[in-house]
Parts: sequence; C-alpha cells; structure tokens
Amino acid sequence: MNCDSEDFYDLVYKYLDLWPSEIDVSQIFVEGEQSPFAELILAHDNVESSLYKIDNYKLWVLDWAVFKYFNALARKKEISTLSKKKLNLRDIEVIYLADIKSWRREHFSARNKS
Repeated sequence: MNCDSEDFYDLVYKYLDLWPSEIDVSQIFVEGEQSPFAELILAHDNVESSLYKIDNYKLWVLDWAVFKYFNALARKKEISTLSKKKLNLRDIEVIYLADIKSWRREHFSARNKS
C-alpha cells in the first residue's frame, strides 16, 4: 500500500476534528453573503485559520480535498446538512491522493527549475 494512503487515515481523523460535526447547506446563498454555502465557507475559514499554526503540507492538501468533497456534496440538492458522521472517507482519499500527486509534481517541477 502507498505510504500516502497509509498516512491518510491518521491524518484525516485528526484533521476532521477541526470541523464542526454538522454544517447547514440548506440555503445556497445566505442574505448578506456573496459566497454560495456561507456556512460551509465560514467553517472552512475557521479550519484554515487553525492550519496556519501547523507546518504540514499534507494537511493543506487534505484541507483542499475535504473542501472540494464537501462542496460537491452541498451542491447536491437532496441534502441540507453535511455531517462528519456520514462522510465517505474513501471518496475523500481518492481526491486527496490525486491532489497530493499533483502538488508534488508542481512543487518539485518548480524547485528543479530554480
């Protein structure tokens, strides 16, 4: 098994502790807000502010993967609440592993050009 895959579950459980247990996505646009899914954006902003204190690129990649996953779920009209209890970690892992490969390609390509 890939090392990133093995690290994923340890990383994701610690990371998900930063998120609220549920996020209301029933209103796509909230009055006074310009972003879709204002509650999701607010929750993500709070998570990101916690990540600035941690120097771990894998957490940042995971952060983006989870946000993309949550955003995709929120865009499905049949749900009104995102719940950590109902996450499909395998779907998040697939996004994370693709993103980590992409990040490394970009990061190491830029380093080799310097």
